[in-house]
Amino acid sequence: MYKLIEIDEAMMTRDIKLKNLKTGVLEICFDDSGLFSDDCNFEFMEIGKEYDCKILLFGNRLEETTENLMVKYKVNREVCIGKRKFLEVERDGNIYYLNEGNIHDEHVYYAFTRKDIIQVSDIIHYDLLRDRYENI
Repeated sequence: MYKLIEIDEAMMTRDIKLKNLKTGVLEICFDDSGLFSDDCNFEFMEIGKEYDCKILLFGNRLEETTENLMVKYKVNREVCIGKRKFLEVERDGNIYYLNEGNIHDEHVYYAFTRKDIIQVSDIIHYDLLRDRYENI
C-alpha cells in the first residue's frame, strides 16, 4: 500500500510522490494515464489517501554491475497486467515490475531512468489494456 504524498502537474502528464507504507520508501512516479483514456486513468487519486499501486521500472537489464549504477533485484515471478507480461522483482522489500520476460535467474541487474505508475487498485493503465502495436 502507498500513501499519495504530492502531485506535480505538468501540461499533459504529472509526477506523483508515493510513500510505501510497509517500507517507508518514497517513490516519484511518472503518470501519463490521462493522455490515453478518460476511463482508465489515475486522475481520481487524492493527496493523503492510500492506494494499492504497481510501479514499472523504465530502463534496461544489465549483465553485471557498473561503476555508475547497479541495482540488484531478487526475481519473484512473471505476471500479467492487462495484456502484457512483466517480471515482478523485489528490492529491500519493495516490489517493482520490469518489461523483461522469461528471466529465470535468482537475481537481475537493472538500470532504470524512471518509475511509471501502471496500476492503481483495480484500475490498469489503458496502454496495458490494448494490444502492444494497436494504434491509439
